Amino acid sequence: MKMKYLFALLALGVFSLILYLRGSHDVGVSIIRKPKSSVADTKHDNPESVEEGEALLLAEVGQLRDLVSRLGVLGAYETLVEENGEGEALAQEIYSLFNSSGIDFSEFVLVLASMKESHRSYAVSALFDRMARNNWKDIDLFLSNEVVVESSQVLEMSLEVLARGEFGSYSNISPYLESLRSYDAYSGLLVSSLQRLVPIFAEDIYHFSSEEYSGDELPNRKMGEVRAEALRHWVKEDSERALSYLEGSASAQDFQTAIQAINSISQRDARTLLSQYEDSENPAARDGALGVKALFLLAEGSLFEGAEVLGELREGGYRDYLADNFASASRAVVEKLISDDPEKFMEEVLKGGLERSSLWMTDGLEAWIEKDAEKAADWVSSRMSTIAPENTQYIAAVYAKEAASQGDISLAQQWADLILDTDTAAEIQEAISKAEASTQY
Repeated sequence: MKMKYLFALLALGVFSLILYLRGSHDVGVSIIRKPKSSVADTKHDNPESVEEGEALLLAEVGQLRDLVSRLGVLGAYETLVEENGEGEALAQEIYSLFNSSGIDFSEFVLVLASMKESHRSYAVSALFDRMARNNWKDIDLFLSNEVVVESSQVLEMSLEVLARGEFGSYSNISPYLESLRSYDAYSGLLVSSLQRLVPIFAEDIYHFSSEEYSGDELPNRKMGEVRAEALRHWVKEDSERALSYLEGSASAQDFQTAIQAINSISQRDARTLLSQYEDSENPAARDGALGVKALFLLAEGSLFEGAEVLGELREGGYRDYLADNFASASRAVVEKLISDDPEKFMEEVLKGGLERSSLWMTDGLEAWIEKDAEKAADWVSSRMSTIAPENTQYIAAVYAKEAASQGDISLAQQWADLILDTDTAAEIQEAISKAEASTQY
């Protein structure tokens, strides 16, 4: 039984599926294995063979149905293997058998477990084509099969199609997500697919991307982005349910994400949550609320008030994470405060006791030097003798870099010698070495 003419008529449908599974989508390259066929070209070059191909198609389909009715799907498969041996002809036969519309879909799915592993890819490709023709109505049955969910080929094919929302009838994604647990969490395909699924299955994706992490430990960056985006969507869809879950089991960062999502919808509701969670007995909720409050204050230009709120957070990963974000976001505010009253700003920073005050000291002094280097130098000269060494070192770091950039290596080194912090000292020494090397050419 040769199936080359069958592919003349199947080519268009197969080609369309290949296009959306392999085409201009950025979720990855499909690994669908389909039998090679040159018959599509023959059909294009010889349109007079179309009628003959249609007749052969009907005959072949009839033969397959007859074979299945006599032997069942497994028996039909075994017969095809025996008759054709390994090779392209067998691949085409398997594809055609599993792509047959007149046979119950469930029978094909059950046979997958009994097939030779190297043959399954052709069967799976055919089943995907068949499901696509039928608007994916059999996808629940397909993905509930143990062989299916353990197949890396099925996994990648399913991710690609599922991510584009083409499994219209597939409403329960949780069991399928469980099958992804063994998949590489850093895979670009997995992450991009989950991101596309978020608007449809926000709550499920949030739980899936959260289970590997607990307490205040921060997730890896890629899955952390998926988790945050899923939570934002979930909160916007059903804030009551999402917040109820968070209150029982969540990290401070999740509370921060949730409150910020609510703020994008209603600032009043976000402020209400802030006042509610600030005094919460749940430490994660309290920290998350304080984190948002600090960021709100910063957005209003109240840098020092926001920094004081940061100081109320518990020591640990979330505080460090938020302090870094706060400091990065504060640069524009620092520049404005320096522009308004540089001395006032620097004196406020020197009071100490604020998270990341060393960064603001260096950022502020650099901005001041840029604005008015002479007045900045006058202030430093008048205050250096009264500034504690732990603060002097950051002023020294700024002037060491400035001297190095001007090619004055000796002066740069004198300033560098005042630096106590080992990381800062190493950074400045590297800058001096590069400047020194550049002067030798």
